[in-house]
Amino acid sequence: YQFVFICLLTFLLHTSTNRIAYLLKIKSVPW
Repeated sequence: YQFVFICLLTFLLHTSTNRIAYLLKIKSVPW
């Protein structure tokens, strides 16, 4: 169970970091 939990946690962390980077990329665009 621990292995699955770690995989799920890393997956959520990776998706959250990608989302944050995406939002920062949108904010960094000078409109």
